[in-house]
Amino acid sequence: MSNKQKYDAGDRYSRQDLSIHNAIVFAARKHAPQYRKGTDIPYIAHLMEVMQILIENNCEKNVIIAGILHDTIEDTGATPDEIRTLFGENVLSIVQAETEDKTKTWQERKQATIDHLLSASKKAKLVCCADKLSNMRSIYADLEDIGEKVWERFNADKKSIQWYYENILKAIHEISDSDMYKDLSEIIEDVFNLSWDCNTNGRN
Repeated sequence: MSNKQKYDAGDRYSRQDLSIHNAIVFAARKHAPQYRKGTDIPYIAHLMEVMQILIENNCEKNVIIAGILHDTIEDTGATPDEIRTLFGENVLSIVQAETEDKTKTWQERKQATIDHLLSASKKAKLVCCADKLSNMRSIYADLEDIGEKVWERFNADKKSIQWYYENILKAIHEISDSDMYKDLSEIIEDVFNLSWDCNTNGRN
């Protein structure tokens, strides 16, 4: 696909439609104090990568907006009413599908996410896939930098995290024909099945 075709696919809305712009501004303000886990990278970088992945995969506008906003209810003071008022019920439903209950344990939250995704909308699965692909790219980059120490940043061990991502793939198999699903599948394989040592230039 040419760059022109990609641009057209991601530009299906009117040039006077500022909804994606407004979503970026909203998310940037809500996530302003936050950083990626264990790093000095502003959290908005993750959301912009999710947006990029969704655009590259020719997703519709509401899916792109939901991708930008997917952590606002879970991780900031944003409310469902705010999302509904500013971006509509369709976007809200996708964001809520991506929102975990942080009063539960890590295992309970992740199992609930997997179970929900099995019957979730295709749009929610697209956002989930872009989110997880961005996360895996970050882990991959950190593995290249600091090796297996990266797993110390998480609330679960490496084996549990592998279980989670492999089951996410199964739960969103409906979109297995998409480029981002294939990318996610491949990077999960690399992250969890290669040996990493930052003292020997990364992969072994």
